[in-house]
Amino acid sequence: MRLADDIVLSIGGASVRLRPTLRAAIRLERRHGLLELLKMVAEGNLTAISDLIRETAFEGDRNLLDVSVGGLARILELVTPALLDLVLGLLGADPDAAAKPAKADAAPVHIGEALAKLYGFATGWCGYSPAVALDSTPAEILAAYGAKLDFLKAIHGAADAPADDAPEASLDDQFAVTMARLGGRVVKPEELAG
Repeated sequence: MRLADDIVLSIGGASVRLRPTLRAAIRLERRHGLLELLKMVAEGNLTAISDLIRETAFEGDRNLLDVSVGGLARILELVTPALLDLVLGLLGADPDAAAKPAKADAAPVHIGEALAKLYGFATGWCGYSPAVALDSTPAEILAAYGAKLDFLKAIHGAADAPADDAPEASLDDQFAVTMARLGGRVVKPEELAG
């Protein structure tokens, strides 16, 4: 699993360091919905991009970007790929990992509920303080939770897992599998409306 890295945007001599923390994921999920945010960033929505930077920037870096440098279109061209990676980090998605397909009978889980479960894993299973849990990335929490399960299996024993012969899955499938591991399948926005 690739842990979510900090992302540094550098434009016109100014740099902003962004971190996809659980706190940011929860706030942005409530405000926009993370899947919708991914779409809005890809479309160049300035409100979404501003919210994403504000929620994920380190405190001292929040006002360093000057939109007048090089023109707005050039700035969007430069930062959009990094911001899309940032939203994927908020979702806990690992674009480099091959995932197992989600179980068809898994109960739906809204992204907000999955983020709350991550908080519970961090504070309950892994013993993080609330502040440390909220400042951790979803990928870090999932890695710590997986290590905790491995630790418990090593102590108490576990049945042999079946062989992993699953073909490579798309990023959407990988995210769905991650959320399925948290207790259900992802509910997409169009499913909520219908």
